Amino acid sequence: MTQAKTLLETSALARQSGLPASTLRYYEERGLIHSVGRHGLQRLFPASTADQRRPCGGIQSG
Repeated sequence: MTQAKTLLETSALARQSGLPASTLRYYEERGLIHSVGRHGLQRLFPASTADQRRPCGGIQSG
């Protein structure tokens, strides 16, 4: 039996990961995470993306 892949919209991924949506979009622009499609205007990410370590190791801006 195949299991359906769970996909999260950007806002749900932001809640699960604790990162702002703007940071997720930045990471995607830099190729650190990858969306797999869209639902309307929302990018869709595999749920496993929320489990990945922060690509920048906690570096803060400012």
